[in-house]
Amino acid sequence: MSSARRSGRRTPRHLSRDLRGGLTAWRSEWDRSPTKDTPATAAETPERKRGTWLQRLITHPLVLLLIGGVISGLAATYVTQRWQDHQRAIDTQRAFVTEMTKAVMTDVVALDRFDGALAGYPNGGTGGAAFPKSGLADLDRQLAIADAADEQFVIRAYTIKARLGAYYPHSSVAKKWTALAGRVEGLWWDEQLNYKLVHASGKKSTRYTEFKDRGLSIVASAQAVAKLVLRS
Repeated sequence: MSSARRSGRRTPRHLSRDLRGGLTAWRSEWDRSPTKDTPATAAETPERKRGTWLQRLITHPLVLLLIGGVISGLAATYVTQRWQDHQRAIDTQRAFVTEMTKAVMTDVVALDRFDGALAGYPNGGTGGAAFPKSGLADLDRQLAIADAADEQFVIRAYTIKARLGAYYPHSSVAKKWTALAGRVEGLWWDEQLNYKLVHASGKKSTRYTEFKDRGLSIVASAQAVAKLVLRS
């Protein structure tokens, strides 16, 4: 037996083995203890159970089917609503075009007939020729018809203008329509002056072609405004 064993002293080899054993025991104790970043095993178990249950619930075929049904229903509702809004917009545009065309054409046709009567149509004759008394009497009836048509046009024109401004506030279509309505009214006022000249002179009007061309130009402008509405 060596002197180190006899004296009870520990050799360096013994000290190294004891140190390694102590570090191993301390590390095992550290791994078993809870830390701030890693919760204790006893505390993790309920969370893991809840996570596993929630995962199973979400991945269940019935739940997936319900979620898919909800998403499909929302998508179908959105697409249907968009289609209905688009269809309503198209219907509104068509209604405006119909109203504007009817208003302009009704008045222009009435004014054209009135101007034709001033020129002696449909009885023929030459512009500037003397009007028979029976023809002058018929002019008053034609004047009343044209005046009634223009009165209806004015009511329709203001109604359409207000609606255009409400439906298309950022478009120039309302201004275009107002300018067009002003041209129609200008034609009517000129024809009334022509009527007074015919009555005063007793002769047929020589301005039928002029007024007819103005009426056709107004109709073409009405078509342009209608196209602008369809693009709004």
